[in-house]
Amino acid sequence: MSVRPSAQKLSLLPALALFFFALSPLVAAQSQAQSEDTGAQLHAAMPLGGDSMLLQPSNQRLNMLATVEAKDFDNIKLTGNGRSRKVTDLSGNPVSSYPRELTFRFTIGSRTIKQETSTYTVNTPLSLDRFQSNLHFRLKVFRGIEVQNFDPAEAKIVGIPPEIPCDERIYRVTFSLPEIPVSDRMMLEVLDEAGARVAKFHLQLM
Repeated sequence: MSVRPSAQKLSLLPALALFFFALSPLVAAQSQAQSEDTGAQLHAAMPLGGDSMLLQPSNQRLNMLATVEAKDFDNIKLTGNGRSRKVTDLSGNPVSSYPRELTFRFTIGSRTIKQETSTYTVNTPLSLDRFQSNLHFRLKVFRGIEVQNFDPAEAKIVGIPPEIPCDERIYRVTFSLPEIPVSDRMMLEVLDEAGARVAKFHLQLM
């Protein structure tokens, strides 16, 4: 299987470089209205972006969307830029670590709304439904040159059961984590049935 790295990036808060993958004009306009003095408050559910792949030799296109969820994000605020970046709660007290539980909602399918203008190719003999119904997930945490891998505490398809053919699948993937400093970077990896990475989505607070 050959995969070209994700090309498009979405930034939830461009001025703060918080999340990556394909820029949304609406979010961009909102972030321009924010100042470093007031900072940017996070939300319990936040988009990480979208991407598109083309399965070959079937020549079928799949679009993807990813969201991260954690109720503790509602109490987190970012201020400053670069080395002056601060992560605090809404009272201004320093926040030292990510939430201990992170849930990712991942949607993939031929009818998923978000569609990138360019795609990358994934070579697979599997049918579209089998491919999108047998995905696995892994969370990578980067601290300098060190990398830690975490497997999900739970990963399941929600909505239409996987045994019923469908042109879209929605996964809910939960990770139970140790204390991870807010200075670390995270990457959600989407793996195919054989364990090869077919997509990635980044999460970074600093």
